[in-house]
Amino acid sequence: MSILYKLREIFSEGKSTISVVASAVFVMLSTSAFAYDKKMFKENHANVTDKAVVYQTVSGVDAMSITLDYSMKGGEVDWARRGQEGFAQRWQIQLKKSTPANTTAWYTFKFNIAKDTQIPEYTLSFADFKRMIGNTDTGAPPISFSINNNRFMLGLSGSDKQTCKKWKSGSEECNNSEAYFMELADSHGLKGRWVTVTFRVDWSDSGSVAVWIDDKLRAEYYGNLRQGGTGFRYKVGSYRHHMIQATDKGITIEPVTVHYADITSGKSCSTISDSCSTLETQLKNKKYASGMSYIAQCGTGGRASFRTVRW
Repeated sequence: MSILYKLREIFSEGKSTISVVASAVFVMLSTSAFAYDKKMFKENHANVTDKAVVYQTVSGVDAMSITLDYSMKGGEVDWARRGQEGFAQRWQIQLKKSTPANTTAWYTFKFNIAKDTQIPEYTLSFADFKRMIGNTDTGAPPISFSINNNRFMLGLSGSDKQTCKKWKSGSEECNNSEAYFMELADSHGLKGRWVTVTFRVDWSDSGSVAVWIDDKLRAEYYGNLRQGGTGFRYKVGSYRHHMIQATDKGITIEPVTVHYADITSGKSCSTISDSCSTLETQLKNKKYASGMSYIAQCGTGGRASFRTVRW
C-alpha cells in the first residue's frame, strides 16, 4: 500500500484531529507518486537524463514511469560500450547498500508495459542483481528479468566460472558457464496490466533463488549464487542493451515506456509481501520451472553454446 493510500485511509476513518494540516499534506502528496523508498534506493550513476522519469498514478497505482528515447545518451560504458554508439541506455534505481554474501533476502517490484510495445532484436531489462566485490560490481548478473525480442525471459546462473571481455570504454561483458535463460510461455499476457515479480535469494555458495510472478512460483534454482561476491545489488528500471543488433538490421529503436511500482527488499518475506503464507508453501526445494516455453543453457562459448534443456 502506498504512502498516499495510507494517508487517505487514516483521514477517511477520522483518525486525524488536525484536519487543516492533513488536507494540506494530502494536496501536496497527491501531486506526486511514490514507487520506491528513496532512503533505501538511489539512482544508477550511468542513467540517462531525469527527463526520462515521471511520477504519476497508473491504473490506480502510484508509479515511476520511465520512457527511454533513443536520443537519450547515458554513460560511455553503456552508449558506446563497443566503440559504436547506440549499444545501451538505462534509467535504473539500485539499493544503496548491497545485500551481504551468505545471507538470504527477499525482493519485489511491479511493472506495467503497454500491450502494443515492441522490443525487436534487443533486450529490455526490468530488474537484475549485480555481484559486488568490495565496492565494485563485476561479471554477468546471476539473476535477471527482461524482455528480449518480444519474449519475457528469466535469467539464472549458479557458477562463478565466467569468461569476460573488457572494452575500451571500461565496461566488462561476461558469459557464465552455467547460465540458464527461460522464456515465459505467457509473454503476451504479461503486457497491458500490473505484474508483480518476487525473488527470494540465498546468496551463498550452495545458494538458491525462487521467483514468483503474481504470487505463483515460476522457477526455483540451486547453485553457487554467491559466485565469489562479497555483496549483491538489486537494480530495477529500464535498461536497453544490444540495441546495435536491431539498428544494424535497419530497425528503428522506438521510445519505450515502462511503469514501475512497489519496489522494495527485506530480510524476510513479511517485510515485502502480504502473501507470504501463499508464497512459501509453493517452494519445491529442488530445481523447478513452470509455464516456460523453453529453457536454454549457455556455456563458456557464449551464444553459440546455447542448448535446450529440461528441468
